[in-house]
Amino acid sequence: MRWRNLRWLSLLLVGVFATLGLSLGPVNAQQVKAEDAFCTVSSGPLADPIQGRSYGDPHIQTYDGLSYAFHLVGEFDLTQNQSGNFKVQARQKRLASNNNLSLNSAVAMQVCGHRVAIYAQDIPDRGNTVTWIDGVPTSVSEATALPGGGEIQRVHNDEYAVIWPSGDQVIVRFITVGGDRFVNIMPTLSRAHRGTLIGLLGDYNGNPNNDLRGRDGTTVPPRILL
Repeated sequence: MRWRNLRWLSLLLVGVFATLGLSLGPVNAQQVKAEDAFCTVSSGPLADPIQGRSYGDPHIQTYDGLSYAFHLVGEFDLTQNQSGNFKVQARQKRLASNNNLSLNSAVAMQVCGHRVAIYAQDIPDRGNTVTWIDGVPTSVSEATALPGGGEIQRVHNDEYAVIWPSGDQVIVRFITVGGDRFVNIMPTLSRAHRGTLIGLLGDYNGNPNNDLRGRDGTTVPPRILL
């Protein structure tokens, strides 16, 4: 599938930009609805999950299979549900050795009322702890439980899985490019969330042709992303 360059579309897509970015605070407990599918404890592992990806410099692959290049700088909403109890934001930063490329330097997630952030660069306290929970640096050796359910697992030295109570997860894999560390971000979700998502990874409704939308909800057709 051909990659499409989206630099000139930055104004059209401003509606999916993260306005609060990685400073997004934890949701108040009363805002977490018990019926939220992401916050309902699952009885087993995900079966036949769907995956979206933001990887490399960065390339985006939506849940419905649309692939495009997104070489912008800033903080962007990759994916979320309507309640916001599942939300993933990426911070994209220029590569020091190549000003034409940007990569993911950090990721922030809302996990049923609590905030998880993983930093490849620009750690807030300038320390060495890359995983933060509700604004507090938290070292994860194997697995750390999150308040209210879910957990962070350290899968390998350079890979973490942030898991919601439902079993849905976001895989965060560290990479090194041009001597600097960045992350690939891979939400891996149950197919039961079909049609309930928004963001740069699309709405997961089975149609890749309407995955990208402007602030007013207008669809940006793939044919103009050349």
